[in-house]
Amino acid sequence: MISYEGTEYAYFTQPIVDISKNKTVVHELLLRIFDKKEGRWKLPASFQVPVGLQIDLANEVLENLNSKNISINLTQKQFEDEVVCDKITDFYQKSAVNNLTIEMVKVSSYAIFKRMQEKYHKEGIILGIDDVGSDNKLQDVMPLLDDVDTIKFASQNIRHLSQIKVLKQLNYWFEQAEKRHLLFTFEGVEGLKDIRMAKKLGITRCQGYFFSKPILPADLPDSLR
Repeated sequence: MISYEGTEYAYFTQPIVDISKNKTVVHELLLRIFDKKEGRWKLPASFQVPVGLQIDLANEVLENLNSKNISINLTQKQFEDEVVCDKITDFYQKSAVNNLTIEMVKVSSYAIFKRMQEKYHKEGIILGIDDVGSDNKLQDVMPLLDDVDTIKFASQNIRHLSQIKVLKQLNYWFEQAEKRHLLFTFEGVEGLKDIRMAKKLGITRCQGYFFSKPILPADLPDSLR
C-alpha cells in the first residue's frame, strides 16, 4: 500500500492459471484505492495515475509472489506516452520481474500503436489486448493481432448471452490466437462449467473467481503464488 495525494493505493493480484498443470503462470496486477469512509478497497474512479506510482506498487507486490511473471494494465494515454514506456522498460530491466506483460484495451491509431509496439518489443516486454469479443470491436482488434503476443477473452462481459453464443465467440477468438501463435487467456472463469468449456476447446490459460478474486498479494494462498 502506498499513499499518494492523501489516498491509499494498492495492487491487488489475480492469477492466470495453466489448468493443464494447475499452476499460476502470470499474476495480473489490478489497481485499487482504499475508501476510508466505507472502510474497504474499491476500484478507482480513474486509472490514469502516475507510472511511478504503478512501478512502486509493482515492486511492493513482487516481494509477496513466487512467480515473477506479472501483467499490468495501461490506459490508452499511458500506452502511447514514450516517457511512460521508458520508465516501464527501465523498471523491467532493473526489477525481479521475469516476464512483464502490458495489457491494453484501446489504441488511438495503428501508426501510434506500431511505434510503441516496436519500443516495448525491443525490450522483450509482452503486449496483450484485453476484452476481445466484448469491449473491443472486431474491426478495431484485427489490425493489431499480428503485432501483439497475447489476447484475453472476457466472458464476464457477455454473461447475458446464451452459453452456446459464449462458446461460439470463445472458440472464434481462441482460433484467431492459435492461427497467429498467440497466448490466449479465457477470463471470467467462475465454475466447473467454464473449466469444461475450456478443456473442450483445448484452452489451458484461465483466469477468474473459480481460482481467486482479486486479492491483496499478502493474502494470496501459497498454492497460487
